Amino acid sequence: MIKFTGFDIIIGRLVDEETLIQIFSNLFSISKERISIISDLSILLDDNQNPDIVCLYSPVYGDFLELLQISCNLELNFSSEFEILTLLADRFQTKCIISDDSFNPFAMWCAVPGNNKVELVMLNPHKIDDNYYELLESEEITHPG
Repeated sequence: MIKFTGFDIIIGRLVDEETLIQIFSNLFSISKERISIISDLSILLDDNQNPDIVCLYSPVYGDFLELLQISCNLELNFSSEFEILTLLADRFQTKCIISDDSFNPFAMWCAVPGNNKVELVMLNPHKIDDNYYELLESEEITHPG
């Protein structure tokens, strides 16, 4: 069992707010009313509202189209971030990436729908500053040694 305070996931297609709410409600087994989807941090939540999940979404470009910054105030019954990543890839029906938490900011874990595996991929470091997420082909990845 893992407890998240938050994570970022970058997905390969645009997903509307209602679909995000439905997916998170089903995946995390909480009511839709406990989920807030926002497109701008300046949007203030009602003081009476205390959501379990807040998702800030923003467009990105390249091989991926949307960045989801998810803050979660729940204890989740998942064995690892890989399990969540593969489930979200299936639910979103598109490839999804998350940071591999290494010192290399361009290394990501990637899951594709229908495949219960993750693989390490690299982002193009020359384009990332423009919110352009392009995967390098394996022959473009420089391996030390």
